[in-house]
Amino acid sequence: MTVDAAPSRNRTRSWALLIAAVLVAGGGIAAVVSVNSYNAETARLCHVALENAETAHNATQEAAASATDALTAVENTELPDGGTSTAYADRKAVEAVKAQKAEGDKPEVKAVPARQSGADFVKDVTDAKADLAKAEKALAEACETREDAAAIDAQATAVTDAAKKLDAASTALTEDFALFQADEAARLAAEKKAAEEKAAAEAEAARIAAEQAAAEEAAHQAEQESWNGGDSGNWGGGGNSGNSGGGGTQIAPPPGQSGGGCPPSQPVCYG
Repeated sequence: MTVDAAPSRNRTRSWALLIAAVLVAGGGIAAVVSVNSYNAETARLCHVALENAETAHNATQEAAASATDALTAVENTELPDGGTSTAYADRKAVEAVKAQKAEGDKPEVKAVPARQSGADFVKDVTDAKADLAKAEKALAEACETREDAAAIDAQATAVTDAAKKLDAASTALTEDFALFQADEAARLAAEKKAAEEKAAAEAEAARIAAEQAAAEEAAHQAEQESWNGGDSGNWGGGGNSGNSGGGGTQIAPPPGQSGGGCPPSQPVCYG
């Protein structure tokens, strides 16, 4: 028993050493695989983050270009259908008005929503454009760690949100400018109509005055002809009765006697 026992212990020890060596080697391989997997995932996260940053950058460029176009457009004072408007920046704000039904002697009032001024709409765009530029400037261009990836994702989100805010401000400005141009066109049309109506009224008044003046002149001429016509003899005065060209005082003829004479309102005339 003692002779056979020793070799048995040696074989057991050899197997134990072999198994321990295999376990150590396996642990090293597992550690390497784990590190490689971690690095691969980090690289993937960085790739996604940088793609998000690129998308945010493109959104910045598009939003900034649209804002520039909107700001340039509102400086125009030429209306689409002709005419010149006032400056959009001078467009006044409007306070909200509640609707009211007609009651008694109170007329119906339609609701009017509040509207900020043109200068406020412009300021909203310029401020949003500045905020976007600031957010985009902070956007990182390199990524090496998972912390970098997380930071870039947050930066890209901030840039995207700023770009959306700028787009909304630009859209609001563009829409209000379109309403402003419509209001200005209506105002100019109303002013033109009022000017035309005033000119027509003045022309009609001038026509009536001219007709009245002509009628008065015709009546005056007819009156002159009525008392200068017929018997041209003079009554009294220094002229000869047969001399129609004589001067002096002309007295109206006695009642019932035809011929020349003075108008009824002027019994004594001067020839």
